[in-house]
Amino acid sequence: MKIRKTNPHQGIKLTIAGLALALIVAGICIPAGAGEHKVKNKWDLPDHYPAAFDGYGYVNRIAAEEVVIDDSLLRLSPATTYTTLNSVMAVNSDFREGDLVGYLSNSGQEIISLWMIKKDGF
Repeated sequence: MKIRKTNPHQGIKLTIAGLALALIVAGICIPAGAGEHKVKNKWDLPDHYPAAFDGYGYVNRIAAEEVVIDDSLLRLSPATTYTTLNSVMAVNSDFREGDLVGYLSNSGQEIISLWMIKKDGF
């Protein structure tokens, strides 16, 4: 009868391999937006504007429940607030195709506030 020798490092190797696999799976499963940084405000905007936005871009299309900004379809929260350079209480219809906007979003990836940065043509 042969006595089989066991490698004392085999358990450590399996643990490291398991951790590596867990990190790979976590990297695949974590939503793409998780951990994104806010975009620092780089425009000369009024003081009531935020110092940073969750995102910004040009409006391709805007409707009551959604907006397309730089070809990305984004949902608008039912309680979305709208702000222009001249009004802190603007409305959805103040925004048009071609406007440069910044936005803040909630944890559900809905836009909760839309901020006019530059009106189309100005």
